[in-house]
Amino acid sequence: MMVIKYSPNVIGCRIGNEIYLNPHLKECPRLYRAILMHEKKHSNRFTIGDLKLDLQSEDLKGIRREYWGFMIKHPRAFLSFLPVTKVGKYWGVDIAMCLFWTFMMAVFGMIFTGVLL
Repeated sequence: MMVIKYSPNVIGCRIGNEIYLNPHLKECPRLYRAILMHEKKHSNRFTIGDLKLDLQSEDLKGIRREYWGFMIKHPRAFLSFLPVTKVGKYWGVDIAMCLFWTFMMAVFGMIFTGVLL
């Protein structure tokens, strides 16, 4: 059985059978429903399908402007873009964000060393 809890440090995430949503999402019903649908599609542990789901994010395509507007209005939700974030009583490790940050650091490292050589 899935349980919905709230944490201001995320916009939405799933840890096992618990879905954590930003409490301010209640002010934006359309965005709330889209993020909840997206999080329900995740499995209760990390799989390649979860990574694909985050990269494609079909549920959020029609509301990108509302999504980014929410993030700007509630900047604490940007913590969900970090590889490790405190979610409720847990410290969550987001594999997709770990891969993203590793990729970005590699790109910046190549640019930086290319400029210095």
